[in-house]
Amino acid sequence: MRPLLRRPRLASCGAALLYLVLALGFTPFGGAHRVEAAGSCPAELLRSGEGTLTVLQGNLWMLPYRPLLIPRSFATDRRSRMERFVALVGACRPDVIALQEVFESSVVRSLDRALPDYRVHTSGARDALGSVNRSGLVTLTRVPARAGSHHPFGALPAEARLIERLGRKGFLVTEVAARGIHLTLVNTHLFSAQSAAEEVWSFAQLAELEAFVRGARDEGRTVAVVGDFNLEPAQIAPRLGARWRISDTGPTYDPVLNPYTGQGANQAEAHADPRVAASGRRTIDLLALSSPLNVELRSGVLERPFVSDHQFVAHRIARR
Repeated sequence: MRPLLRRPRLASCGAALLYLVLALGFTPFGGAHRVEAAGSCPAELLRSGEGTLTVLQGNLWMLPYRPLLIPRSFATDRRSRMERFVALVGACRPDVIALQEVFESSVVRSLDRALPDYRVHTSGARDALGSVNRSGLVTLTRVPARAGSHHPFGALPAEARLIERLGRKGFLVTEVAARGIHLTLVNTHLFSAQSAAEEVWSFAQLAELEAFVRGARDEGRTVAVVGDFNLEPAQIAPRLGARWRISDTGPTYDPVLNPYTGQGANQAEAHADPRVAASGRRTIDLLALSSPLNVELRSGVLERPFVSDHQFVAHRIARR
């Protein structure tokens, strides 16, 4: 069986080799952990039927490996985590999957090969060699869907952390129509604030997002904004307003439950990040729904398998 993730080929030209080492890096597949892969689909949430649409969401934590440029900003153990994720999708078969932090085009291609029943939607924003999916956003659909548009957030100021400025976060719009539900699905990833002072940038991006989807909502369309908000529901709800319902789940970023979360970057004890442990359990992976129809939203966290430093979340949208 071909591996799901493969090492990029190195160019023979010395200049190209230097570019690849500095800019592209390489993908390590060692594993600091042997994490149990057991898990099951929440059948009551991912059961398809007339008048229903099922959504699986999660921050896949497929960060690029750039050891010479940003030594601590990468995610190891990627191959085994990808295998667990593909097995999860094969068992659960959600209608739509919304992923964040899939920053490399090679990983996008791996998803395309491993999940042939799904159509892959990305922002299309790449570097000169086509190696980077700059937004990190990927939406996969196995029901009728039409690609929409990608909207990057406004540029961050120079004082923002480099890792946030290198990514081109924003939101990816996909139109989905299946079983009597027409859904404008907005996949997003907001700024990850490390302090209360930095949250001003998270809220500014949330305002950009809400301003865009307001038009679709006011046209009477059913809109679902799904992704890694890096904000808690109590912080989001006042800014979205009463016409929105926000998924109600347990923690999705959980250093107590999830060994990947607890150890932070690099999954190595020597690099344990005290900010992760101090932040405690948080619910930051959400779906916000606005619909003129009588629609029910049910959501639940998947405690297993561990495929990321975030827990994945399953949603069931159903017309009553």
